[in-house]
Amino acid sequence: MPLRRLYPLTALLLALVASPAKAEWKQYAAGESYSWHYELPFIKREGPTRTFWIVKNLSAIDEHERMSYRFLVQLNCKSRKYRYLTVRGFDGAMGEGKLLGFDDKLGPWVEISPQTLKAHLEDHICRMPE
Repeated sequence: MPLRRLYPLTALLLALVASPAKAEWKQYAAGESYSWHYELPFIKREGPTRTFWIVKNLSAIDEHERMSYRFLVQLNCKSRKYRYLTVRGFDGAMGEGKLLGFDDKLGPWVEISPQTLKAHLEDHICRMPE
């Protein structure tokens, strides 16, 4: 990938990661062994696109010795698609503690199916006032 294409993604990741403020997490789904949360107020808006963090918090350590995962997500409210920009696994709850692994490979755009957790999240994020 040419460096000129990497620079905007790197700048975006630095801007979203380098914030000194404490995260405020809003839960949008939960089950017996997990809960899903999105971060406020750190949603970046560019036209129909929203970029934000979500956390999958587990009730017990998984097979990879992780207690939670943080995902930087890009959501297109017009096309109803999303993709992951980065995924990080932690030994602590709510995306805190020791970083145990990460994947910064840009994911493909995926269509959001109706009646899914992603559709529920899209409903929260895309209808959020400015």
